[in-house]
Amino acid sequence: MPEVVELTPEQAALVSGALEELAVYGFEAEPFGPNSVRITAVISTLTKGDVAGAFTQALSAIAGTEAGMTREERILATIACHSAVRLGDRLSRSEMEKLVKDWLESRLPATCPHGRSICYPIPIKEMARKLDRH
Repeated sequence: MPEVVELTPEQAALVSGALEELAVYGFEAEPFGPNSVRITAVISTLTKGDVAGAFTQALSAIAGTEAGMTREERILATIACHSAVRLGDRLSRSEMEKLVKDWLESRLPATCPHGRSICYPIPIKEMARKLDRH
């Protein structure tokens, strides 16, 4: 289903020149009034996610600069973040196994797409204590 996204005047001014680049990243969209766009298709990982949020954040990534990341990295991190499994999401056992397998095979498994830590070392003594094996 197409989704209409309301934009700020600044975003609306930027969007017409950014639609082609956003299409490269999986956002097919078209102008839909003076301050909105209609998103007609997205990359498959976003079909259950926050399409409007991902679109506006990707648009912001195109507009701004951020130290340490290229424009492409910022857009891809935005898409990955909005496609992510969230706390409380229900998964089947096979989905959980695939998630862990994919995570272990990833290039930077210790961080989220934005670089935040997602795993922490636990000393053996603490692990033994938690498992009542001291």
